[in-house]
Amino acid sequence: MEKRKGKDMRTKWMTMAGVVVLAVVLACGCATTAKGPTDAEIIKANTAGAVAAAKAGDIDKLLTYYSDKFSHYEFGDKAGFKKFLDGAKDSGYLKGVEVDLSKAQTTINGEKATVGPVTVSGGFGSAQIQFEVVKEADDWKISGMEMNL
Repeated sequence: MEKRKGKDMRTKWMTMAGVVVLAVVLACGCATTAKGPTDAEIIKANTAGAVAAAKAGDIDKLLTYYSDKFSHYEFGDKAGFKKFLDGAKDSGYLKGVEVDLSKAQTTINGEKATVGPVTVSGGFGSAQIQFEVVKEADDWKISGMEMNL
C-alpha cells in the first residue's frame, strides 16, 4: 500500500509538471505567432502591385489600389480618374509606360502615408507623382496624388 501511495504522488507531480510545461509552451507560442505584415510591408506590396498593373496597362487592376474616396483637383473622383486613364490608354499614351521607384520614400504618419516621388513615363512624356495613401481596414489605398509634369 505504501508503494502505491508513492506511485500516485509521483504521477500527480508528473501530471502537474506536464501541465506547467504545456502552459509555458502555449504562452511562448502565442507570443511568437506572426501578426501579419506591417503597414510598411503592405504599402510596399501594394506599390509593387500597382506598378505591375500600370506596366501591363490593366486599368481595372490598377484601380483596385485606389480608395473609393480618391479625389484629385483635375480628375475628380475615382470614376473620373478611370475615365481619364481609359482615354489615355485608347489614345496610346499608356503604351510602354515605365515606373521608376528608385527615389521614392514611404512616410507613414498614423492612418496616412505618402509615397514618392515616383517617376512615370510613357507616350505622354514624364511626370513625378507624390501619392497620398490612407489605411482602410487592414489595407492601404491611394486617396490622392500630386503630379508634376
